[in-house]
Parts: sequence; C-alpha cells; structure tokens
Amino acid sequence: MVNNAAGEGDRRRSGGLFPFSQIGSRPTATLPSSSGLDERTAASGPRVGRVLLFIFGLALATTAPATRLEAKSLLWRARSDQGTLYVLGSIHLLRKEDYPLSPAIEAAFAEARTVAFEVDFGATEPLKLQTLMAQRGVYRDGRTLPQAISEGTYAMAAERAKQLGIDIKTLHPFKPWMVALTLTSAQLQKLGFDPKYGVDRHLFERARAAEKAVIGLETPEEQFSLLDAMPPKQQEAMLLQTMKDLERIEHSVHRLIAAWKAGDQSVMEDLVLAGFKEYPDLYQRVMLDRNRRWLARLEAFLTQSETTLVVIGAGHVVGKGNVIELLRERGYRMEQLR
Repeated sequence: MVNNAAGEGDRRRSGGLFPFSQIGSRPTATLPSSSGLDERTAASGPRVGRVLLFIFGLALATTAPATRLEAKSLLWRARSDQGTLYVLGSIHLLRKEDYPLSPAIEAAFAEARTVAFEVDFGATEPLKLQTLMAQRGVYRDGRTLPQAISEGTYAMAAERAKQLGIDIKTLHPFKPWMVALTLTSAQLQKLGFDPKYGVDRHLFERARAAEKAVIGLETPEEQFSLLDAMPPKQQEAMLLQTMKDLERIEHSVHRLIAAWKAGDQSVMEDLVLAGFKEYPDLYQRVMLDRNRRWLARLEAFLTQSETTLVVIGAGHVVGKGNVIELLRERGYRMEQLR
C-alpha cells in the first residue's frame, strides 16, 4: 500500500500513497495547543505532511527485482495540436547519489513552462498544515486509538511504535490513518532518507528557482479529507497495511529505486499491486478514484499552447486504471521515453 507516514515538515518518507503528495514538504511547527496533545505527540504529528505524498505516491511492497534490459524513464509524453504533456511517475526515496536524473526527465523539465504536482509544496503555510492535522487526524469526541481498532491491531502498532522509540500512549489521540502516517515517517527517518532528495521535492525547488509556474492537482484539505473520510474499518486496514509495509521497507527500497531508474513499468506494477492486493477498497479510494479526478486536468493541459510536466506518485502510472491508460483511452498517444 502506499503508506508512509507522518512526521516533520520535510518528510522522511513513501508514497505513493499520500503521498499523497507533497503536503508538508516544508518544515512545520507543533500542533496547535488546542488539540490537547503533549509535546511528544505534537513532535510526531507534524511530519505527516511529507509522508502523505509518499503514501499517495507509491506502495512499498517487496516482490520481483528490477531488470534493466531496455532502460527507460517512468516518463510519458502526449502531444495535441495545442500543447505537449509530460507525465512523470515519481518516487520519494532517492539519495544524493541517485542524481542527476535521466536525460529524458531533464529535457522534459527544461521544456516545461508549467510543472504540476499532486499538491503545490509552497501553497500551504506550516501553521495551516498543523491546524488541518489537528482538525482531521485527532479524535474530538472522546474516543482513543485503543477504542477504534481491534486488540490485535493495537498490539502490533504498540510493538512497532516501541521499535521506533515512540510511546504508543502518545498516539492515543490520533485516528488510525494518522498513526499510519506517523509510524511511516518515523521509520523512514530511522533509515536515513532525506525528503529533499525526493524527485517531487527536487523538481519543485528547481521549478521555483527557474520561475516556472507551479500548480497542484489537489489541495492539502482535499488530501486530509480523503483520509479522514475513510470508514473506520478502512482506516484500520490502512494501519495494518502500513505495518506490513514497514516490515518490508528496509529490504524493498533499493529494489524499488532500481525499478524506477530502469523505468520498468512491469516491476513497478508488481510492487504497487502487491501492496494493495488485500485492500481493494483502499486502492480504489487512494489511487483509482484520484486518477479519474485528475484526468480532466491532464486533458486541459493539452489544450494549452505550452508544455506542462506533471509529477505524480509512481503508483498512479502503473496498474489497471492508471493515468497513462486513461489518457490512451481518451485517444492520446502516450510515448514512454528513454
């Protein structure tokens, strides 16, 4: 699943689910005091933003290794009579040594006048993000995490939190999806991943420096609402899937990076679908439904007399119902670039 979780403003993240996107890629303060959380809990919550992107961006499953027979980029181009659209499936776990990006990605970025991300990194102030997290991710009706999930799931979460140096009691005010983000963020930070080397963050900073137009396909409010609107059972499923992913992440992350660099759509599809196989409703909500919502925006870019580069989590460009497939169904020729 695309799960990765929460933490500080620069994100230590996954993910694709959340990946969501690029929420919170900037440093954030602590949660508002009105949330009633202690300092330790607040310190954990702020990282959620960065991880949302990871979550919505890509699943952390571990399956077949990547092959590099014909190296491509996870980048597609479509052209219309008016404009050109590039769609890049990104991951948020690259390292300094993984740069520079491929020539095809560099050329697409140079050509683009507008760069679109799942969420505009610079659009939301840190304090607003904190407020959103407090409003959406914290119980306000007296319930606590142990009351919201099964004893078995709680025991697993407590054990995982302990391994990460987190007292599970500090997470009691959080809803299951918020706990999932928090645990993911802590795990990724423990593994030493720096959010500034994520493809989306890297390209955002460069786009801003080059004074390109930067836009978001979604708002932070929409992404938090999507998570918070999940039924209780789906939230618990997200937490369970996250914990499964965290068991595999250390072993799968290098495989995932290799597959992304090779532009190996088949292996990337296996990775994503393996993580969602047990949770089809979650996959529908965080991946397929969003792909369809974005389709109109992507088509609109092709009516403009300019070039647009869209950077979205790799999970959105592989598997049944991905945006590349949807654009092909609309009659566009989608060319994967080398």
